[in-house]
Amino acid sequence: MSFLLEAQNSWKNFARYKINDYAKLRNFDFGPNNESSVSKLSPFVTHRILLEYELIHDIKIKYRGVNST
Repeated sequence: MSFLLEAQNSWKNFARYKINDYAKLRNFDFGPNNESSVSKLSPFVTHRILLEYELIHDIKIKYRGVNST
C-alpha cells in the first residue's frame, strides 16, 4: 500500500469512527494494545501527505449545521 493511500485510509477511519471521542480520550494512555485514544495521523500531517486545510475542510463538511443557531 502506498503511503498516500495509507494516510487517506487512516484519516477516513479516524473521521468516521474516532473523532467524536478524541477530545475526551486523547490525554489518556490505555496501553499498547488499545489505540482508541490516538489518531496516528501525525506522520502524515508532518510529512505533508495530509494537509491541515483538507482535514479541516472535511470536518467542516461533516459537522455542517451541527450546533448552528
